[in-house]
Amino acid sequence: MDQLNRTRAILFAGILLGAYIALLMGLVYVGQQHLRQSLYDQAHLALEKQAAAVGYFITEQQGEIGELAQNVVLDSFFANRALGMSMEYGLRASLLSVQEELERLRRRKQLQGVSVYSRIILVDTDGAVLTSASDESDQPKRLAYPLDANRKGVLLHLGTAGQSFKSRIYATVEYGNRVSGFIVAEINLVRALSSLLKQPGNGELGNRLMLMGPDGAIALSAHATDTQVEQRDIDDMIIVPVPGTEFMLQGNVVLGAGQGLFTSPWFLFALSLITLPVLGGVYYLLRLNNKHLLLQNRYFSSRQRQKKLRHFREQLDLSTDLIVMIQPETSRYLDVNQTMCDYFGFTRKELLKKRVIDLSGTYQTVEQWRIFLRKLREKGRITIEDHGIHRDGTPYYVEINAHYACNEDQDSIVAIYRDISERKQSELALHEANQRFTAVLDGIDAAVYVADMETHEVLYVNPKIRNRVGDVVGRKCWQTIRQGQTGPCKFCTNAKLLDEQGGAARTYTWDYHDTASNQWFHCTDRAIPWDDGRYVRLEVATDITDRMRDEKALKNAHQQLELLAYYDPLTKLANRRLFIDHLSRAFARADRYKTKLAICYLDLDGFKEVNDSLGHELGDKLLKQVSERLLNTLRGEDLVARWGGDEFALLINGQEDEQTCAGTLDRLSNALAVPYELEGCVFHVTASIGVTVYPQDKGDPDTLLRHADQAMYLAKQRGRNQYYFFDPVQDRRVHARREHISRIAEAIENDELQLFYQPKVDMAQGRIFGAEALVRWQHPEQGLLPPAMFLPMIEGHKLQYALDWWVLKTAIHQSARWHAAGLDLVVGINVSPSTIQYPDFTSQLMQLMEEEDVSTDLIELEIIESDAIDDLDAVSSVIRQCADMGVCFALDDYGTGYSSLTYIRRLPVQTLKIDQTFVKDILQDQDDLNIVEGVIGLARAFGREMIAEGVENTEIGVRLLELGCNCAQGYGIAKPMPVTEIPAWVRQYRFPAEWIEVAKKLSAA
Repeated sequence: MDQLNRTRAILFAGILLGAYIALLMGLVYVGQQHLRQSLYDQAHLALEKQAAAVGYFITEQQGEIGELAQNVVLDSFFANRALGMSMEYGLRASLLSVQEELERLRRRKQLQGVSVYSRIILVDTDGAVLTSASDESDQPKRLAYPLDANRKGVLLHLGTAGQSFKSRIYATVEYGNRVSGFIVAEINLVRALSSLLKQPGNGELGNRLMLMGPDGAIALSAHATDTQVEQRDIDDMIIVPVPGTEFMLQGNVVLGAGQGLFTSPWFLFALSLITLPVLGGVYYLLRLNNKHLLLQNRYFSSRQRQKKLRHFREQLDLSTDLIVMIQPETSRYLDVNQTMCDYFGFTRKELLKKRVIDLSGTYQTVEQWRIFLRKLREKGRITIEDHGIHRDGTPYYVEINAHYACNEDQDSIVAIYRDISERKQSELALHEANQRFTAVLDGIDAAVYVADMETHEVLYVNPKIRNRVGDVVGRKCWQTIRQGQTGPCKFCTNAKLLDEQGGAARTYTWDYHDTASNQWFHCTDRAIPWDDGRYVRLEVATDITDRMRDEKALKNAHQQLELLAYYDPLTKLANRRLFIDHLSRAFARADRYKTKLAICYLDLDGFKEVNDSLGHELGDKLLKQVSERLLNTLRGEDLVARWGGDEFALLINGQEDEQTCAGTLDRLSNALAVPYELEGCVFHVTASIGVTVYPQDKGDPDTLLRHADQAMYLAKQRGRNQYYFFDPVQDRRVHARREHISRIAEAIENDELQLFYQPKVDMAQGRIFGAEALVRWQHPEQGLLPPAMFLPMIEGHKLQYALDWWVLKTAIHQSARWHAAGLDLVVGINVSPSTIQYPDFTSQLMQLMEEEDVSTDLIELEIIESDAIDDLDAVSSVIRQCADMGVCFALDDYGTGYSSLTYIRRLPVQTLKIDQTFVKDILQDQDDLNIVEGVIGLARAFGREMIAEGVENTEIGVRLLELGCNCAQGYGIAKPMPVTEIPAWVRQYRFPAEWIEVAKKLSAA
C-alpha cells in the first residue's frame, strides 16, 4: 500500500512536473513570438521611413525637371525658332541661355559634392539633341533611346533591365499647346540613392536594404556584395512601396544567433530532460531574461527616436533646396539645413542667430514682416519671391514656398527656398533684348505694324506709321488705309500666312499701290506667335515709289530699244533676231498641238536692176510696197521678217501638208507679181521662194533657214518666179554619205583597214598559184566590216583613188614579203577604172613595184566588167600600157555586165573571172550551167585564161573540170583570211581526191 501510494505520489509528482514543464514551454514560446513581432514592427516602421526618404528624393528630382520644362528661357527659345530665326540671328543666343539654365540646375543639384545628374539634355521631337549640360566633352547628336511624346508630364524611366545607373527623368516641353521637345535628365540612381540606403540606423534591417523595380528586379542594394543571405540568419522579409514612384523597398529582419533558439523543437526536447531544480533555475533565468528584454526594448526605442531625428537632419542637409524653420513672431531662424548655410555663407550657429528681416530685401522692417505673416495665416500656404545681398556682396533672388505649421509646443513657419537668380538674370536679359528689338523696329526706315489675324485689331505700330496716320493701336487695320471701309481689304494676306495645319507658313512678299497718295510699298508679311500663343500678322512696308518710277522709265526705254533691236527700221517688219525667237517658240507649239510650219526664204527677182538704175530711195519705196503686200496676203498669226536687202523670211503656221502650203505660196507669188507703180513708172518684180516644212525637216532655226535658202537658190536655177520645197530625206542621204566618206578617210589615216586574202587554185594541176586581196574595215565600234558595207559609198569620189592606192601599196608590199619567204603567189588586186585613168598611173605603179622589188608576173590587177565599159577606150589604153610592162589584168565578175564580144575583143585582159552568182548553182540551175559553159567557150575562143568564183563544194569543182575550167576560188576551197594565216594554210591544204581523179581521166582522154 505504501509502495502504491509512493508510486501514485511519484506519478502525481511526475504529472505535476510535466504540466509545469509544458506550461513553462508555452510561456517561453509566447514570449519569443511577442519579441519577434516587436522587432518586425520596429523594422517595418524604419523601412517605411526609409522608403519615404527615397520617395522624397525621386519626387524632388522630378519636380525640378518639371519646373525646368516650364522655364521661360525654353519658351523664349521655341518662340524664336517659331519666328524662323536662324542660328546666326538670335536663335544661338536663346540656345546658349537654355544651356546655361541646364548647367545651373546640374551645379545646384549636388549630393556629397557630386552632381545628381550625369547629363541634362534638351531634345527635339525627332530625337535630335539641341543642347546639353554635362561634364563630358563629346556629346551625341541624337539620343540612343526613344522618347514618348504622347505621354505628357514628368516621367521616370529605369535603365535597361533594371540598370538604375542608366535611369533618366524626362519631361515634355510644350509650346503653343504642342509638344516642342523634351528635357531629359540622366541620373545614376546607384550613386544617388546608395548614401540614403546606407544611412546608420538600419540595424533592425541588418543594413540589407534593396530597391526593387516595378518588375520585381533588384535595382539597387545597400551593399553590392549582399546578393545572398544565409537562410539561418533571415527570419522574415519586408517589402514596402516607395511613395510617388513605381519602386518597392525590401528589407530583411536579421535575428541574432540565439534569438531563434527558444522556439526550436530541440530546445523543448532538451528542456523536457532537465530536472525540476534545473527548471527552477531556468524559471529564475527566464524572469531575468524577460526583465532584460523589457529594458532592452526601452533602450532600442530611445535609440530609434534619436536615429530618426538624426536621419531627418541628414535628409534635410542632403536636400538641394534651402529648408528653414522660422519663428513667426520674431522671424528668427529656428532651424536650417546645411544647404541654406552654404547658400548664405554662414555657419549653422551664425545663421540661427539671425532673422529673416536681416537678410531679406523685400521684408526689411517688422511691419513688412507682420503684413507677410498675416497673409500667411489667412491662406496657410503662399509662394513669394525675395531678393537680397549675399555675405560677399553679390545679389540673389529666391522663390519661397512657405506654410504655417501649428504644433503643440509652438507654432512655426516651414519654408523652402529655391535660387532663381539665374532665371531672373535671364528674364532681365530677355527684357533688355526686347527693348533693343523694339528700338530697332522704331529706327528702321519702314512702316512696321502687328495686327490680330482674326479681329484685324492693330496691336503695335512703329513711329513710321504713327507719323503717317497717327497712333492706330486698337483700331481695325483697314481703317488706317481707307476711310469709310467696313470690312477687310481684298488684298488681305492673312489666308496666305497660315498653312493647312494652322501653323505659320512662309514669308509672303507683295507690292501695294496707294492710289490716294500715288505711292508704292513693298510689303513683307509673316505670321508670328504673340504673347498669349495666338498668331498675329507682322507686316514691314518699305516705300518703293522712287524705285517704281525708275523702273517705269526703264521699261519705256527698254521698249524703245526693243523696237530698234527686233524690227527693221525701213519696213517695220520683224528683223532676223525676232524672227528666230518666234521660230523657236513656234517649234514648241507645233510639237504640242501636232501642227506643221512652213519656213520660207524669199528673194526678189529683178530688184537689183531697179535699185541700181533708179536709186536706193526708189528701191526702198519698192521694198515697203512688197512688205505691205506680204502682210496683206498672209494671216495675222503668220510672221514676215526682212532678212536684209531684197530678202525676206516667212513663218506660216498651221499648214496641213505641202499642197495647203502651195496654195498660200501661189497667192504670195501672184500678189508680188502685180506691177508696182512708183513715181509714174511701172515696175515688174517677181519672187523666188524656198520652202522647208517642220517637222518633216527637223532641226534648229538656223538649220531650217539654211535649208529654205538652199531651196530658194534651186528655185532661181529652175527659172525664177517660183517656189521649191526642200527635200529633207535627200539632204539626210547626202549628209550621211558625207559623214561616211569622212569616216572612211579617217579609217585610212588611222590604219583601221586591213587586207584579207582568198587563195586561188589550179584544180587540174593540184597547185596553189595565187590569192586575191580583199579589203576589210576593222571598225572600233562595229567590228570587222566587209567591203559591201563601205565601198559603195565612195564610188565616184576622190577617196576611191586614195583607197585603191592604199590597197596597191599594201598588197605589193605583202607580195614582196611572201616572195622573200619563198612563197610565190600571184596577188590579185582590185582597182577601179577611175583610178587607172589618172595621169601617170602606169609609171607610178611600175615605180612602186620597183621600190618593193616585186616581179610583174606576181601581180594581177582586177577590174569589174560593168565599170570598165563606161570609158572603154581610156581603160583599154591603160591596160595595154600595163601589159607592155608585164602587168596582167583580169576582168572581174564577168557575166554580170553586157558581156559583149566586142568588149572582150577590145579589152586586152588576160583572164576572165566567172561571177559566183552563176557558178554556185550550176549543179541545180541549167541556165546558170549554160552561161558558165558559154563563158568558158568564149574564153577559149579568144585565148583568155579563166577562173571560176564561188566554188563552195567539191562537186562544183568536179563539174568545172569537166567543162574545161581548171582554176577556181571560193568558200569550198578557203574563205578570205588574214595575211598571217596564208602560209600555214598553204602548207596544210590538201586537194580533194575527186578533183585529182577527174583531172587524170581528162588528161588521159
